[in-house]
Amino acid sequence: MLIFVCIFYNQLNNLTAPTNIVGCYYPLGLWINMKLIMRSEFDNLRLNDQHAFDVDRNGDKQVVKIYAGNKLIAKKVTHKKSIRYFAVKEYKDYLVDLS
Repeated sequence: MLIFVCIFYNQLNNLTAPTNIVGCYYPLGLWINMKLIMRSEFDNLRLNDQHAFDVDRNGDKQVVKIYAGNKLIAKKVTHKKSIRYFAVKEYKDYLVDLS
């Protein structure tokens, strides 16, 4: 199981950066840039039978991670009343027609 630490750029050393970009650092030295996506796109990824998802909860914060194989492709971060959806740049390659 891959363990990673997610860092919001705007909270790192008081750097000013777009709040719609988040990075994930894997212990293997791989840095993954993620961007904001719409809820419908996240639901499309989540409802795909070929993808697996995992839920982590810690106090007021909940993170739902979606994997294609062993690769993290999207996540939903819920903190109190705020909900944000993130995905890797090539997330559109994983979208399917569910109708």
